[in-house]
Amino acid sequence: APVTVTAAAKPLTVVAVDTAQVTVATLVLAWAFVVLRILHSAIQCSYNRVMHRFRAYFVSGVALWSLWIVLAIGLLRG
Repeated sequence: APVTVTAAAKPLTVVAVDTAQVTVATLVLAWAFVVLRILHSAIQCSYNRVMHRFRAYFVSGVALWSLWIVLAIGLLRG
């Protein structure tokens, strides 16, 4: 699953740059996703408490979906 989630995030950077949608919101959401994925990995490599890892994973997914939604709205507005 982590490879799939990370692969889903890569096209977002291309879409954001190509459509001139690099804003504070997109940058914050993108960096939040990266930081939360690092946190998820750090939890897994250290004490590996599943509920803590799940929370980091879930919130990173929310950040990723939010980023997709922000970009979709920007594309629809033209």
